[in-house]
Amino acid sequence: MKAVWKPALFFVLLLIITLLINMPARHLVARLKIPTGVKISQLQGSLLEGQVGVLTVNQLIIRDLKYAIDSSCLLSASLCYQLSFSGGSVLIRYIPISGAVEVSGLDVELSMSNLNVGADELFFKPSGSLYLSSQKLIFVQGKLADIDALVVWKEAGIAGEDINLGDYQLNVTKGVGQYQVNLTDKGAVLNVEGEGALKADGSYSLSINIKSSSGLQARIKNALELIARKKRLNQYQVRWSGISDNNLISYLSFEDP
Repeated sequence: MKAVWKPALFFVLLLIITLLINMPARHLVARLKIPTGVKISQLQGSLLEGQVGVLTVNQLIIRDLKYAIDSSCLLSASLCYQLSFSGGSVLIRYIPISGAVEVSGLDVELSMSNLNVGADELFFKPSGSLYLSSQKLIFVQGKLADIDALVVWKEAGIAGEDINLGDYQLNVTKGVGQYQVNLTDKGAVLNVEGEGALKADGSYSLSINIKSSSGLQARIKNALELIARKKRLNQYQVRWSGISDNNLISYLSFEDP
C-alpha cells in the first residue's frame, strides 16, 4: 500500500503546486491583505509572469509594470522577480530563511507628474524628473535595514514656471545608528552642499548651504527665499531639525544589517 500512496501523494502535491502557480494572479491578490497606501489596478497573468496596469504606492504611481520570476534564484533557496515598468527596472529577491527582501539593480527615472507631491509638503509643486539608482536596499520584517541609493532631481524647477535650475544629487546611506544624506549640485544654476541625518530616537537634522550667481532671475530668488534664509549677498542657508513622525521611524531599522 505504501508503494502506491507515496507516488499518489506526490502527484497530488505536484498538482496543487501547478494549479497555484498557474492560477490567475488577481485571484491570489484578492485573498491577500494589501498594505495601506498600496493600490493594484489592471492585474493580469499568473505567479510566474504578468503585468499591472497601474501600481500606486502612497505618493508614487508606476504604470505598465511587468513581472517575471527569475528561476536562477531558486538554486540559492530564494525567490526572485525581475520587474520592468515605464521608466525603469529592478530585481526583487525574497529569502525565506531570514525573511529578508533585497532590492538590487534599481534604475528608474520618473516624471514629477507621477509623484503626488504638492505645495502642502514642499511649499511649491516641483517639476522635472527624479532618477533613482541603487544596488542595495534590504528590508527585514517589513523594515528598511540597509540602503545605499542615489537620487537625482533632473531639470529641477517649479510647475507652471519656465524655470530650469539644473540637476541636483542626493546620496542616501546607512551609518552607525542613523541614516545619512548628502546633497550636491551637478554643475547646476545653484551651488549646493548639504548633509543630514535621522537617528533612532527620531531626531533629524538637515543643513544646506546655497550659493547663486549675481544674475539669478528675481523669480528664482523669490522661490528660493520660500525655503531658505538669506545669509548674505547671493548666499542662502537651510537649517531644519526636529523629531520625525513616529510612523516613519516604525518602517526603519537602526540595527547593523
